[in-house]
Amino acid sequence: MTRRWSAVVTVTNLAGGSGSTFGIINGNGASCYIPVQLARAAHLEAGDVVPAVVIINPNPFAVERTPYMIIHANAISWDDRAARSAAAMTEVTDISSEVEAEVWSYMLDNREATVPEIVANTPADIDQVQAMLRRIGTPEHIWRGN
Repeated sequence: MTRRWSAVVTVTNLAGGSGSTFGIINGNGASCYIPVQLARAAHLEAGDVVPAVVIINPNPFAVERTPYMIIHANAISWDDRAARSAAAMTEVTDISSEVEAEVWSYMLDNREATVPEIVANTPADIDQVQAMLRRIGTPEHIWRGN
């Protein structure tokens, strides 16, 4: 199982169609790669500060330059741009972010898991799990690998 953890990330740049999107992990200043699909689905813009789930960059050719990769970031509401930084900084310290990180980790390792199975194997309740599933921008048949 890949080690995952919660972090607050500041998006530093979005490089258009190339997919080269990067951020800095708040607290340690480490560089992280943000897959372009994730950046688009979460509506990220340069300067956004977002709670994220981070792993060691699996690309052996890039891990020295960019040691981390984001595998989940909370979507930014187009209507809530002004409050994004303050909300992200408090959310990552909130217990719900720890619960969410555990749920995302479980769902990534068990892509066929049903809502009752996720609830039974994580500290989240059914409402939290359903809300998290609604935030996934990738079609279900793709992220579940069907």
